[in-house]
Amino acid sequence: MISKLKKGDSVALISDFSSFLNSDNPELVGFDQSEDEILIDGNPSSISLRNYEFINGINKLAKRLDSMGISLIVQHMTPLTRGLPEVVECVSLFNWFGKSCTFQLKSEHLKARQDFDASLRELDKNNSNLFVFDPIDKICPDIYCSYLSQNGTVLYRDKAHFSDDASAMLSDEFLQFLRKHRTSI
Repeated sequence: MISKLKKGDSVALISDFSSFLNSDNPELVGFDQSEDEILIDGNPSSISLRNYEFINGINKLAKRLDSMGISLIVQHMTPLTRGLPEVVECVSLFNWFGKSCTFQLKSEHLKARQDFDASLRELDKNNSNLFVFDPIDKICPDIYCSYLSQNGTVLYRDKAHFSDDASAMLSDEFLQFLRKHRTSI
């Protein structure tokens, strides 16, 4: 697939990156967080080993793409909703009873991703063609993250994926980000 790319193209890597969260809070643990479930070279892996392998792999990819004049955009980790009540249940309670649809302190999420964040920032600093798009302030603008935006838009379609409306809400910002960084190569 890389062979079909041409100078000036951009590659976007978008994932929830839940296997890189470092938290004791069970509500912040991704469904693939178990030490026994993620294997590297056939062996169970720790979060630090997964982070190391990811960073090395992304660094190699960034260097290869840079040699071709291609930028690499990595979307930063977004708040995880796994292990929490279903989105539909929360939205129903909000619509009927005005119950809050908050699910996590923003500061907890930022703390849980700080090691991964440091790794992404280091990659960004060391690769002139790599750029990190971080939607956290748009998706979680307040002290608490919520299933709903400030205007009542449902942000998640399930416990791991943005809704179509949330994607549309982010699309202008993401396109501006792409345009800004595509010309800087």
